[in-house]
Amino acid sequence: MNVETLEEILSKVKDKKLLVSISVPYKGVDDEHHDEYPNYWLNSIFVHNKGDSGYEQNGEVQLWGSEE
Repeated sequence: MNVETLEEILSKVKDKKLLVSISVPYKGVDDEHHDEYPNYWLNSIFVHNKGDSGYEQNGEVQLWGSEE
């Protein structure tokens, strides 16, 4: 996903005070067990622009989270 798509999706959210979680399903999770994975809560956002040290070829946005 790129920033443009993320912004487009988030712009449609009416309640801007909602918490943000990141769900990471285990491999092989089926529809019956779709909620059996930890939720990671978004703690930080880091922006690395193209040309920054270590990001000479491509930039990226990193979302950091934890289970706490």
